[in-house]
Amino acid sequence: MIKMIKNKFFILGIIILVGIAGYFSYQKFTIKKNDKIFALTQARRGLIQKTISGSGNVVSVETFDIKSSVSGRISYLMFKEGDKVKKGEVLIKIDTTDLEKQIRDLEFNLESQKINLEKLTQKNEQLKRGDELRKINESYLSIISEFIEKIPLVYDNLNKIYFDNDFQKENYVKNNLDYYLSYYFLDYRSQSNKIRNNLENLRNRFLTLSYNFNSLKIDPSKIDQSFIKDLYNLNSEYLNLIKFVLDKIRTIRENSLLNKQQHVYQNVIDEHLNQLNEIYATLFTYLNSFGDYINKLNSFYDNLQSLDLDIKNSQISIKQLELKIEDLKKDLKDYTIYSPVNGYIAKLNGKLNDNVNPSFVILTLQSSDKIAEIKLNEVDVAEVRIGNEAILTFDALPEIKLKGKVISIDSIGEVSQGVVSYKLKISFEDNPKVKIGMTVNADIVTQIKNSALIIPNNAIKTQGDQKYVETPDERDLLILNERVANFKNNLIKILSNQDLGSINIQLNYQPKIKIIKTGLSDGINTEILEGLKENEWIIIKSIINNQLLPNNQKQGFFQKLFPQPRQFIRSPGIR
Repeated sequence: MIKMIKNKFFILGIIILVGIAGYFSYQKFTIKKNDKIFALTQARRGLIQKTISGSGNVVSVETFDIKSSVSGRISYLMFKEGDKVKKGEVLIKIDTTDLEKQIRDLEFNLESQKINLEKLTQKNEQLKRGDELRKINESYLSIISEFIEKIPLVYDNLNKIYFDNDFQKENYVKNNLDYYLSYYFLDYRSQSNKIRNNLENLRNRFLTLSYNFNSLKIDPSKIDQSFIKDLYNLNSEYLNLIKFVLDKIRTIRENSLLNKQQHVYQNVIDEHLNQLNEIYATLFTYLNSFGDYINKLNSFYDNLQSLDLDIKNSQISIKQLELKIEDLKKDLKDYTIYSPVNGYIAKLNGKLNDNVNPSFVILTLQSSDKIAEIKLNEVDVAEVRIGNEAILTFDALPEIKLKGKVISIDSIGEVSQGVVSYKLKISFEDNPKVKIGMTVNADIVTQIKNSALIIPNNAIKTQGDQKYVETPDERDLLILNERVANFKNNLIKILSNQDLGSINIQLNYQPKIKIIKTGLSDGINTEILEGLKENEWIIIKSIINNQLLPNNQKQGFFQKLFPQPRQFIRSPGIR
């Protein structure tokens, strides 16, 4: 029996030794294999705020010189020296008669502007309905119809005048146009053919316009500028074509008169002249009508465009007035002065109906509350404003955090060993545990943004003037997103705005660099203005071999003996 037990222990010992050897061999293998391990997190939306930190002490009684930030007459002052006042109680009111009148005048002007905008909008809608345009089109509809009806006759008459042959005795000419042009051109037939082609081209253009008109005249409001301009241009080109020939014929006739000889074809020439003059006069009348038509259409569209511009200008004026009124109403708050703390009136320098300015101390207020007095250097104090909120902590009371508000900032700094510092006074919530003289630390919120895109500070790298982050290769992202989708509840959890959480993962490809533009930083996280999108993965840091397992993560005996390989290793920030 004893021998059997010894054999069992001997075998067990061998198993343990083999297991330990296997463990260290696996560890060696794992370290070698997973030597490209990175801590990753995602760009997230969250609250970020810039704070200025300072320290000081809790003090008991504080003196406040109460001044008005505006000039004016004191219209309310119901206290005398020695009177007690409560925090938030009205101390002084400056007369607001002039400011309220200015606001009323602006509001009246605003109402007038809105009425004018409504009229402009109604007129604009009326124009866009097309009623006026329809009237313009309808007034010229009959003229267009006449022109459309007469142009085919004009074409036929011109074709007859130009290309009939009334000079048959002249064997060298084929048509009338050849005869007239032969007086001026050696290549008169080429010129004649050119005119024939132009006339045919005008005929084809007219057929298209005629077809369009027959479809448009059903609804005159659809007749637009381009159609009328096409009619005008067609008419104008007909006139040019007529005038070219008319001038040639007229010159031939005038030369005969100058030579005091009657042309052999005087009757034919006179007939052609009369016919062309009649056609020219008719078309010229239509040209003037179309010109007037175009001018009226241009005027209509100019009015429409001008009206759009007037509406935009009116909208801008209304917006400016609204902003001005809003600013003045905000200024009204400066005309009422409230007590910043509980206390009493220590000294009263002004009285009812006195005229005061921002440099005049109206009264001195002695505080009966505890306040925090801290110091900031000249760089930090430049970012702080009266009214900024703060979080106060106390060395002696680590469990207590109190909300506070900056109530005064010294305008003159103290110089000590070449360093300039300024005193700030911060009122805070009452807590009986806080005692006079305790050391107090203040985090003053100077800027705050909700839903800012933020990443951890240690993910940001700098090269020269540029800031950048590293992101996984797209091929690694495919694997990463698939794994995260399967284990999202366990691997991705944002603990707070100060801890984005991370996961550790082996990357098989070279990370990529993305240039970024940053905004606010709270010392832990930084706002990203450009360069990244929400939920985009970024690399926080690389994990060295001996950090493959997180700190404080203990392993059991069988875990060490039979380790399970993992692609993902949780960081301490993941629950």
